Amino acid sequence: MDSRDNVLIRTWRKLWIDADATGIEALVADPYLRHTADGDVAMAPADYGDHIARVTSHLRGTDVVIADLATIGDMIYARFTLEGINLTTGNPVRIAWIGQYRTVDGKLAESWTLRQTDASWAS
Repeated sequence: MDSRDNVLIRTWRKLWIDADATGIEALVADPYLRHTADGDVAMAPADYGDHIARVTSHLRGTDVVIADLATIGDMIYARFTLEGINLTTGNPVRIAWIGQYRTVDGKLAESWTLRQTDASWAS
């Protein structure tokens, strides 16, 4: 696994598991460009950290389980499952993700992601 793989894993664990956006500028480029089903958004690293805090306000991530991870050039391709707890209901949560990430200077600069709640890549 090379450093670009590590930046993806470190970023996900920091934001989704630790719920800690401090120092996010060391992991995420400015601007960070997100491509999602809801459209494209360019944001500063701090704004990305705030976005994750908002969308996870009812969720406490407990693990990021990597199913597949590959790097080609400046791109990282990942298939992973976020496991956690819904803080409102106490029920377990699993969200399957598939993502493609572009890196610049060792930071995440751009992402294309799809997610499916109540699903897992684990067998």
